[in-house]
Amino acid sequence: MTYEEAHEYLDSLLVFGIKLGLENMIALCDLLENPEKDLKFVHVAGTNGKGSTCSFLAAALKNCHLKTGFYSSPFLYRFTERWRINGKEVSEEQVALAISEIASLEPQLTKITGVRPTYFEVLTAAALLIFKESKVDVVVWETGMGGRLDATNVVNPLLSIITNIELDHTQYLGDTLEKIAYEKGGIVKPGIPFICGDTKKVICDYYKELSLKRDSPVLFRNEDFSIELSKVISEEGRVFRDLSYKSHKLKQSVKIPSISLYQCENASIAIAALEVLADKLEVSLQDAIAGMESFIWPGRMELRSDGLILDGAHNPVGAQALVDSLEELRPNKKSHFICGILSDKNWQEVIDILSQKAESFYFVEVSNERSSTASELEEYTKRKGVSVLGTGKVKDALAKIEKPDNTIIVGSLYLIGEALQILNGGDQAKIDSL
Repeated sequence: MTYEEAHEYLDSLLVFGIKLGLENMIALCDLLENPEKDLKFVHVAGTNGKGSTCSFLAAALKNCHLKTGFYSSPFLYRFTERWRINGKEVSEEQVALAISEIASLEPQLTKITGVRPTYFEVLTAAALLIFKESKVDVVVWETGMGGRLDATNVVNPLLSIITNIELDHTQYLGDTLEKIAYEKGGIVKPGIPFICGDTKKVICDYYKELSLKRDSPVLFRNEDFSIELSKVISEEGRVFRDLSYKSHKLKQSVKIPSISLYQCENASIAIAALEVLADKLEVSLQDAIAGMESFIWPGRMELRSDGLILDGAHNPVGAQALVDSLEELRPNKKSHFICGILSDKNWQEVIDILSQKAESFYFVEVSNERSSTASELEEYTKRKGVSVLGTGKVKDALAKIEKPDNTIIVGSLYLIGEALQILNGGDQAKIDSL
């Protein structure tokens, strides 16, 4: 297959939508001669923060001279961002070759399971093939949705991480925190340690029970490790947060290139993970932590040079985290929000939360079939008595920005990606720097 033909094949699978379950993925891995068995994984699940935590870990492990694979979703600029090795996207040729191999096995797969593979199953299997072929030393492995029945859950990791648990994707994962904790806890394997970044009692109690049932040691944020303080500092044209990390064995100051409060929590989870992984991977913990300074994860409370902020806050918890960070950085100051959210998110509550810091909104529709309409967002917000300056396309909203240092682009990561494409003007160097 060419790269274009690989995309055509993937597009043919989209009609099947989301299908949770491991039968297909296990059969596909068997047909591919189980590439996952030749790789080492750090498996990360959670409602929010899993991508950022993965990015911290990938930067840290790369700094230890480990050839580090990173599988994530969704992408902001290019499809090939889903697969990275030492921070660099893999080539279109690598992707096409992997997907071609998978597609050639579809007749055998359908004979075994009776169904075609899903879009995400193919992407995940492609990751396994690419990372095995590239002989990576370790893979930072982000779940797609949930955990127990997610296609990524065919691996036996060195460590599992659950960043947090909130009500999201309830139509697939359940309508209570306990049900969602059960689904995401499915990545915890017997005897394999895991980390819980959530601090809610109901979640911690559940994972303490799971730890006992599976004989899997667990570390909890704010019990076994914590961030004691954080302040924003400017250094050589870059903005950092200076964190004080503390665990039972370590107390250390750490700098991370982010202005957001929520990235402090993600960083603490990553450092706790590195404490576990340093011995397993036989690397220097100090080198790993130092590598976190090169963390780059665009569109997550990203501050641009003109003061414009982009943040992929697409659910209520993310929106509250953004508001908390804005209140610290710009106390008592309201902002103009350019906003677009998918319809299957709790967008009403997101708008309610953002309205605490909103001077006005401009609503756009996301380039995704699940997008909420700008008109319904506008109608809801006006009923709340909050100013709406207009609706339209992303490029229209960006063209109307008068004060970048008072503007926040917020919502779906599909929106953030589209906005970054326009803002960077197709500058390949800027895109590659991600």
